[in-house]
Amino acid sequence: MNKIKKLGLLLMAVMLCLSLAACGPFEGFDDDAAIIKASGASTVGSFTLNSLTVYTLNAKKFNGVIKVKNITVTENPTFNITLSITEGRFKVVLVKDNTVYFITDKNADGTVETELAAGTYSFRIVGEDAKINFTVTW
Repeated sequence: MNKIKKLGLLLMAVMLCLSLAACGPFEGFDDDAAIIKASGASTVGSFTLNSLTVYTLNAKKFNGVIKVKNITVTENPTFNITLSITEGRFKVVLVKDNTVYFITDKNADGTVETELAAGTYSFRIVGEDAKINFTVTW
């Protein structure tokens, strides 16, 4: 086997090891400081952001925090959420001015209402060993 093929296989093996090692449980699920910091997440699955108003995540394992998008909302915004949590813990939050605003952590299929001021928020999802199917429209 030539050197380039060996190097390529070695690189793939290292990437596989790193991705598997990154799938450990997220220790900051209930820690607002960790959610505000949003240092990253590991996901085994797929996610898409469609037309800038629809986000979908189907994960066999999700750990950490993902900053989905900054969104600007009117007062008391509503979100159309479809969420199925079959393992672990998962929640949807918004962050503004270093404050975490809880949206939901329950299975849902419809409109979720909030009592928030108008403004720009960072839309985030948080998971700890979560197996989920999630779609949100804002």
